[in-house]
Amino acid sequence: MHNACLSVATCLAALVAWAAALAFSLPPAVAAEPATVVVIFDGSGSMWGRLDGQRESKLVMVREAVGQGLAKLPPANRVGLMSFGHRRGGDCQDTETILEPAPLDIERVMTPLERLNPRGRGPLTKALGEASALLGPRSAPARIVLIHDGLDNCQQDPCSVLPSLKAAHPGARVDVISVGMPADEARTMACLTQATGGKQYLVSAAREIDAALIESIGTAADAPLPGRAVTPAASAAVPAPAPSSPAASASAGKESTRPGLQLWTTLVKGGPPLAAQVTWRIRRAGEKGPPLWEGRTAAPLLVLPTGRYDVEASLGLTTRTGVAEAAEGKPRSFAIALDAGLLTLTQSEAAAMLDDAQVTLTRIEGQGPGQPQMLRRIEPELALASGNYLVSMTSGALRIERPVGIIAGERVSLANSFGLGSLELTASAVRGGPRLDGLVYAIFEDDPDAPQGRREVARSAAAEPRLKLPAGTYYVVARRGSAEARDRVSVRSGEVERHTMVLESGRLSLSVRLAGGRNDGDASITHRLERIDVQPHEVVTSSGATAMLEVSAGQYRLESRVGLGNVRAEREIRLKAGETERISIEHAAGGARFRMLDRASGNPLPDVSFDVRDRNGEAVWAGLGAEPRALLLAGRYKVRAEGRGATLERDFEVAAGEDRIVELAPR
Repeated sequence: MHNACLSVATCLAALVAWAAALAFSLPPAVAAEPATVVVIFDGSGSMWGRLDGQRESKLVMVREAVGQGLAKLPPANRVGLMSFGHRRGGDCQDTETILEPAPLDIERVMTPLERLNPRGRGPLTKALGEASALLGPRSAPARIVLIHDGLDNCQQDPCSVLPSLKAAHPGARVDVISVGMPADEARTMACLTQATGGKQYLVSAAREIDAALIESIGTAADAPLPGRAVTPAASAAVPAPAPSSPAASASAGKESTRPGLQLWTTLVKGGPPLAAQVTWRIRRAGEKGPPLWEGRTAAPLLVLPTGRYDVEASLGLTTRTGVAEAAEGKPRSFAIALDAGLLTLTQSEAAAMLDDAQVTLTRIEGQGPGQPQMLRRIEPELALASGNYLVSMTSGALRIERPVGIIAGERVSLANSFGLGSLELTASAVRGGPRLDGLVYAIFEDDPDAPQGRREVARSAAAEPRLKLPAGTYYVVARRGSAEARDRVSVRSGEVERHTMVLESGRLSLSVRLAGGRNDGDASITHRLERIDVQPHEVVTSSGATAMLEVSAGQYRLESRVGLGNVRAEREIRLKAGETERISIEHAAGGARFRMLDRASGNPLPDVSFDVRDRNGEAVWAGLGAEPRALLLAGRYKVRAEGRGATLERDFEVAAGEDRIVELAPR
């Protein structure tokens, strides 16, 4: 992993070499402003888990390591503490600045960490974005130390915070401590360290966690080398003049003589006019009932008699009212400030997804999600009061939930919140093999509130599914017959992820027949295939004289059975991935029809029960009726018949391929 420290030995060696080189290259130290360190501590429920071979939870080990790292930091430096997922279960808005940065006081930091009770999801991207506001002056060193044990399971892309982070503090460094994560998952966080000059530590034992936190936090006070200025932020572009208001237009040139009332809206008081289609309702001041005028437009110019009017403007989920005065022959303007932000839809892919979707908007209140509101249609611009919202979109089997923060006077792109990417799937039996058809793909994402912690978001039986999904990590299950593959796949915003599922499967072709080419159409043929090289054993069943089974490669026991008697055979099979194993079974069986004859007439008696046992006395078949028929393996048997108060027994023999009648007659 680029720019990552994958073991304690390499971490320490790099640290020693760096310190030695620095000692010989730096001029005498000069006074500098103290550094700011913001520790983001994962508070998601998975932190209660344990690493392999460790007695303590990840929470305890990391908490102790933070204390050791803080002990290496000079007391003049400022330390802040954030967490996420620690207060509410299943809430992607659950982030908190526990401590604002202040001069180091180890007890001040460790006390809230001792009380931390991980419980919810992991909105680490949101926490990273909020941390950028805590980094202190640009002239001083600043570092974010992110400690986490999993990816953002609110499906946000951590790389998306880099522009705002660079704007807030261009010289800030981000270190990432990835605890007990697979290397391929941790690699998706490398953008944070590569773009900021930080380090990523992939740790899986207590000593590695200690070394990583001591190095990351303990060296956070290192100032930029003298003579090297921190790269300043790019100069902000000078904002273009705000578009002239409808009032200004109405007062210029000939327009100034037009009579009536010019209406328009702004997001906040004094802001530029909105071009969105607003729903207007005009009534005489204080009157109820139907409006004098109602319409949907951006900025209507109305000719009204002199008087006072109640003006209502609605955009999205926001409605505001005001009282305007019209004077005949004099142009008047009236602006309504919505005191809202705009949720905009600007991406064609997202627009297509939302066209036929059921969309629910839920405001996150202080105590959690509020009353959800279902939207019948998504407007190009949706005005919302300031706050945090959860947007839920359901389209067929696809269900997406994304948190969105709204600030009065600002626009937020819903498409950007989705961060859509594409996932294209194919499958093969072996790596590099030909494409398989006839699969069903199911896509899951992490959801602590769902059974087993995962929720299905999409399903497809297409030969090569092409799915639009928000950026994030997903679990893909591909199934064909009883064979399946399970992979973890990452989708990035604006990118196409092409992934081939390798089932490691083979095909088993079965054919069954009876000796002599018999065709017992009334005898059921069943197959039971049990995998014996895994625990618990996997079992696949099938029926019919022929069958083609798609199963995972491995060692199997096959049992083939015909009818209800003892006609069965067993085989052990080793099935290789990508190959077809052909199994043909011929049962050495024959048929026997049983009759118990009436002493007087010699005709078969009805309602007679028959019981057949083999030479060892084991029951192999039972039947009831006048002339029941049994299919039996070739061999010697004893049949017992009971009816009309009489019990008769007889020995008989069945040869492979024959069909015989066995009669029992009283003497």
